[in-house]
Amino acid sequence: MYEPLYHHGSGGYAEAASDAARKARNKLESLIEGGRSKALTVIEKVQMEIPKDRIVKDTALTFSYEPGLGLVVAPGDDEDESIHRNALQQLLSRVGMPKGYYDTLVQQNAGWANELIARNLNELYNHSDERHLLRSYDRQLRGFLSDRYRRLDSRPLIEAFAESCQGIGAIPVEGYALDTKVALKAMIPVVYEPMPNEVVAFGLEWGNSDYGNGTNYLRSFLMRLWCTNYAIADTELRQVHLGAKLSENIVFSQQTYELDTATTASAIRDIVQHSLGEGQVNLFLDGIKRAHEERIDPKKAIAELKKRLTVGEVDQVIDAFNSLDVENLPPGNSKWRLSNALSWIAGQTEDRERALELEREAGRLIPELAKAA
Repeated sequence: MYEPLYHHGSGGYAEAASDAARKARNKLESLIEGGRSKALTVIEKVQMEIPKDRIVKDTALTFSYEPGLGLVVAPGDDEDESIHRNALQQLLSRVGMPKGYYDTLVQQNAGWANELIARNLNELYNHSDERHLLRSYDRQLRGFLSDRYRRLDSRPLIEAFAESCQGIGAIPVEGYALDTKVALKAMIPVVYEPMPNEVVAFGLEWGNSDYGNGTNYLRSFLMRLWCTNYAIADTELRQVHLGAKLSENIVFSQQTYELDTATTASAIRDIVQHSLGEGQVNLFLDGIKRAHEERIDPKKAIAELKKRLTVGEVDQVIDAFNSLDVENLPPGNSKWRLSNALSWIAGQTEDRERALELEREAGRLIPELAKAA
C-alpha cells in the first residue's frame, strides 16, 4: 500500500529505520482507516445543508424575544428565525453594540433584558439605509453579511478537493462540518524520514465558511507520525469573501455565484496538484532538517511565543519543551522540538479554531513552511 520509507544513513541504522517505518506505517494506516467514515459524513452534511439567501434592507428587519428561543429576527416578510451565535456577533458588530453589553443583559436571565436587546436592535437597524445578505438554514440565521459578500458554494468546492486529492493518491483522514464552517483533510500514504528515526507524512486541508466565519482556504500540513502532531502552512489559495456588490435581482446574483464558485473549484484542482508535488515535499523535508539542526535561544523563543500565544499557552509549551518526553516530542534543544511542543499543545486544545491557529504557529517555526505561508 505504501511506498518505501526514505532514510538517510547506512550501516547499523538500517534496523532502526525498519522499526521506525513499521510503527509509522501502522499509525498512518490506522488514521486513514478511521478517517474514511468521518470524511464521508462531512461531505454528506455539506451536500445536504444548502443556505437560503435573501438581500434585505436593514429597515425591513424586525427583532423580538421568544421564550425558549431567545432573540429572533423576521427578515422582511419571512417567518421568525432563531439567530446563530455567528450571525449574532455580526449583527451586533454592524451597529456597534458591544458584545459585553449584550452578555451582561443576557446574564440577567430575564425576559425584560432580552426584550431590551430586541428594542435596541430594532431602533438601530430602523435608522440604517444599508442592505445585507442574510444566509439561513433550517429557520436559523447563520450569517448576516455585507451585500458585497462573495458567496462561494461549499458543495462543488469540497467535490473538487476530494476528486483532485484522489487524483494524486491522497486519502481522507479527518474532517469536520460545524454549523458555520467545514474542513476536510487528506494525506498522501507515504512515510518520509528527513533524519534518523524522525518519520513524517504530508497532506492537504481544505476549508470554507458559507456564513462569513472564515475564508475559503487550502493548506498543506505535515504530521509527525510518532504522536500525530500537526504543523500547517497556508498555500496560495486564501480568499476573503468580498466581491462585486450584489444586485437585488437574486436570479442574476445566483448566476454570478455559480460561475465564481466554478472558477474557484478549478483553482483548487490546480493547487492540489502542485502542493504535494515532489519539489514541494522536498522543500518541506529540507525545512524539517534545518529546524532539527538549529538550536534555539530559550529567551528569544519565549519572547516570540508571547507575541502570538496567551500566557497559559506559553507556559504549556515551555513545560512540554523542557520535559523528558522524547516520544511525543523529538529530542534536542531545537526548533523542531519547539514546533512539535506547539503542535502537541494544539492537540490538547478543545477549541478547534484555536487549535488550528496553534498548528499554524507550529508551521511558522519551520523556515520552509513559513515561506509557503
